[in-house]
Amino acid sequence: MNTNRKVGIVAAAAALATLAGNQSSFATSRVQAAAPIASVGTASTATRAAVAPPVAKPPVAKPPVVVPVVQGPPAWHKQTCVIDAGPVHFRKPEAAMRYLAAAWNCSDLRAMRRVTNPDSRTQLQWMTAEATNLQLVGCVDYGVPGRHIYTCSFTHDYPKGVAHEIPTATGKGQAFLSVSPARRPGWYVSVSQGCG
Repeated sequence: MNTNRKVGIVAAAAALATLAGNQSSFATSRVQAAAPIASVGTASTATRAAVAPPVAKPPVAKPPVVVPVVQGPPAWHKQTCVIDAGPVHFRKPEAAMRYLAAAWNCSDLRAMRRVTNPDSRTQLQWMTAEATNLQLVGCVDYGVPGRHIYTCSFTHDYPKGVAHEIPTATGKGQAFLSVSPARRPGWYVSVSQGCG
């Protein structure tokens, strides 16, 4: 190989080594020079964080609205006796309501169906928790011309352990039912006006 060429290659290698060393020292000086800038940047970020208002917290989720489950009317009492099972027809509202009271006291739902409609039966079902020993007092005509709707009143006892708000002088409760004419039974309970 030519000597001049060898000298050139060695010189080039030395130059590259020098250049690499210079770049390494240059990179080190760049990092050292950049360090204060980074610390200044960090300090200014901390300063900005101290001055900036706090970030708003996300809104707290509201608890779900709980809708109370409405329970149906209480179950009818267990049947204790049976009223006349044959077809019935009453000429007066008082006769129909005496039949109803007997059916109530026996918890004979089949008999009660003969002198009630579905709505009035459901209303009467709410009375089962506070009325026992239902007894007819009497029926009075509303006085509506051509309609012959009566209000029939009853007394009743309270089951043991049931507190009542307004007891009568005798300690018994009262119930009021609207009674209307009907083709088959003659009369039936159309509306429960109240029980107390």
